Amino acid sequence: MNRYGFFEEIEEGVYRCTACPLRCVLKEGVRGYCGVRTVVNGKPVALMYGYPVSVAVDPIEKKPLFHFYPGTKVLSFGTLGCNMRCKGCQNWEIAHTKPEEWKYQFYHIEPKEVPYLMGETGASGVAFTYNEPTVWAEYVYDASYEVKKSGGYTVAVTNGYFSEEVRQAWAEVVDAYAIDLKAMFKETYDKFAPGIDPEVVMDNIRWLYHHGKHVEVIVNLMPGVNDSLEERKAMIDFLISVSTDIPFHITRFYPMYQMQDVPPTPIEKLLTFRQEAIDAGLKYVYVGNVRIDGLEDTYCPKCGSLLVKREGFWVSLNKISNGECPECGNKIYGVW
Repeated sequence: MNRYGFFEEIEEGVYRCTACPLRCVLKEGVRGYCGVRTVVNGKPVALMYGYPVSVAVDPIEKKPLFHFYPGTKVLSFGTLGCNMRCKGCQNWEIAHTKPEEWKYQFYHIEPKEVPYLMGETGASGVAFTYNEPTVWAEYVYDASYEVKKSGGYTVAVTNGYFSEEVRQAWAEVVDAYAIDLKAMFKETYDKFAPGIDPEVVMDNIRWLYHHGKHVEVIVNLMPGVNDSLEERKAMIDFLISVSTDIPFHITRFYPMYQMQDVPPTPIEKLLTFRQEAIDAGLKYVYVGNVRIDGLEDTYCPKCGSLLVKREGFWVSLNKISNGECPECGNKIYGVW
């Protein structure tokens, strides 16, 4: 696909970016909202194509993905830029930084080199994470294509705000999606990430799940922002409308970036939301960013047997066999 993929020409030297719903109009010297897509010498360019700024080997559980090759290591790439401006962003140092402002190292890794690096690090797959992968959607596609050819798996950790064009392309080569559903209502997004239409995120979750992609959904529960009863109920109802099988991660907010005045999420609120989701029928509900025994373990929704025990990001027990509970034979959603 290369770095010239998700653009359409409007007139000579002027292009519309088609990577996300913002549909920014680009020309020489004018970048998209993400800060890393523009026009150079008359051609549209994803500036960060092939240039991650953060490279690490993580446990897959860190993404978080709990039902996708548990216990494996994943080579993780992040770069600069994002198509949201979340006031409580945990990775704001890279997500809200332009290339010319970056004071640290750029790596140069071409797509064909990614499988080699996986082999060198003992990773089973690659994840595009830390910042929003949509901003270098072409690189995600090309690198994932190479990884799939080599027999590895591919992951996008995303805010879910990508276009139908990107969705269709990624579905060819990206196996699993950890999607942040930050809120259910536009007015809620406007409190911390103005201008976002949550219907796009929900539609991408729905489409990917029903097209056979592995999907897990995350919400970072922010006190006074997205934690109202109305918001919680709407999120649960939406997930159930897609599938009660979708793993749901409720994570604790900690003060970050421009939301230093918002306190950490009360443990009681996290536990209440978890119980509401379970009572409504969601089968796999986890609580993250806290260390309370059992809240990140996987249980059989039919017989209640402990299937996967997690200690932080590490799997200490995995009893799932052939995708089933060994006690009752119930099929457990995931790729095991």
